[in-house]
Amino acid sequence: MARPVVHWCDDCQLRIDDVADGLVAREELFNGRVILRVVHRPEVCPRWRHKLAHGQGYENLPRRVAGRDSFPLREFLGPFGMLRVLASIAAEDYPEREGMELLKRLQVPDYLAFSNAVDEAVREGVLGPEADPLHPTLWELRTVLEWRAGLARADEEFLDVFEPPTVAKRKKPDKGGGDDE
Repeated sequence: MARPVVHWCDDCQLRIDDVADGLVAREELFNGRVILRVVHRPEVCPRWRHKLAHGQGYENLPRRVAGRDSFPLREFLGPFGMLRVLASIAAEDYPEREGMELLKRLQVPDYLAFSNAVDEAVREGVLGPEADPLHPTLWELRTVLEWRAGLARADEEFLDVFEPPTVAKRKKPDKGGGDDE
C-alpha cells in the first residue's frame, strides 16, 4: 500500500489535514517571477483566519494573499492533477522549475522533507557533492530520509524496491577453457 502524500501550508507551516481546505496559489512577485505555493484557504489558515473574523472581508488580508490566483488543491492531485500541472508548464502558465517542484511535492511522499534536508545531507557527507537536489534519484531520496530519521532501514512498503545506483561490472571470460582437471 502506498503512503499518502502529506501537504503542508507554505503560509502557516502547518499540515493541511483536509484536501478541501487546501489551495495551490500562483503569485507573481514584484520582479515578475512566478511562484507556486500550497496553502490553506484563508478562512481556515491559522495565520489568516483571524483577519477574516466577524464578517470582515478579504481586504484585511495582505495584498499578496488577497490578490493571488488560487485553485483547489484537489484539482492538482492524482494522475489528472499531474496532467494539469504538465499542461500548465507546456502552456507556459507556470515556470518549468516551479511546476516541476509542485509536481514532486504533490505526488512524491516525503519529498518536502527531502528537499528541506538535502543541502545539509550534502554538507554532512551523506550525499556526494554531485547530488542534484532538483532531480534526486529515488536512492538519494531514501538515503536522506533514512539519515534524517535516524533509521536503520526505510519503510518497506515504499522504499525497499529501490536500490542505490551501481555500475554493472562485467565478468572477464575464463581463458582457461573450462574446469581444471
